[in-house]
Amino acid sequence: HKGAKKGDVSGPYCYKGSWNGWHLSTIFCICHITLYVCLAAVVCSSVHSDPQALILGGEPFPFQQCWLVQMSFATALFLNFICWVWTVDKDKARLFYLAVVINGIPVMSYGLLASGMTPIFIDVNGRRLIVVRYLQWLFTTPAMLYLYSILSSVRTREVLISMANGIIMIVTGYLANVLPAPFDLFALAASFLAFYYVMQTLDKNIALAVAECCSNEDESYRRALRGAQLLTTFSWVGVPAIWMLA
Repeated sequence: HKGAKKGDVSGPYCYKGSWNGWHLSTIFCICHITLYVCLAAVVCSSVHSDPQALILGGEPFPFQQCWLVQMSFATALFLNFICWVWTVDKDKARLFYLAVVINGIPVMSYGLLASGMTPIFIDVNGRRLIVVRYLQWLFTTPAMLYLYSILSSVRTREVLISMANGIIMIVTGYLANVLPAPFDLFALAASFLAFYYVMQTLDKNIALAVAECCSNEDESYRRALRGAQLLTTFSWVGVPAIWMLA
């Protein structure tokens, strides 16, 4: 922004510093994708599926649906790429790197899942437990929090705390599916507490970004952010609710 002081962390598209000429957001994305690929390779090569999970209840695992989900994420990634090509502003264009993490990692995850390379187990509730999904969420959730923090003036400390809570939410959610009673309930409670904090942070990030759009020229951008806020709330609350009721 014009007139912004060096080191100021306010305003949209604030990348909160650089290191050796690299924006921290770029370093974040490179490390995120590299670490995901390494961990996914270790999991796929060292852990094997439970044969019973592949035909749970006499129904084979829906590999075809995984291909369809992969194509939907690939389409979203392609649309992000088109937007990146036509974006002149370098700061806005840099958001594409985070889009690669948020949409690109699911493309890889569901590709591995559809090809039968990722392990599938049966959890303590008798449902299929797909490990690669938790591994995917472990990387895409912090990336989403980082993306929305860039669009607003949220402080770095708050972003790091929300990322830590996102990781706690996913890890304890996984443990709730593998630990016996009553330990699974403690893990589930911890996951829901972390989930509440993450949702609160996401809503705050988008609300601040909307509030910082003060000019008439930003009206379309403000509407897009409000739509993102509504979609994020419904998807993040609706999916766990459906899972709990299923």
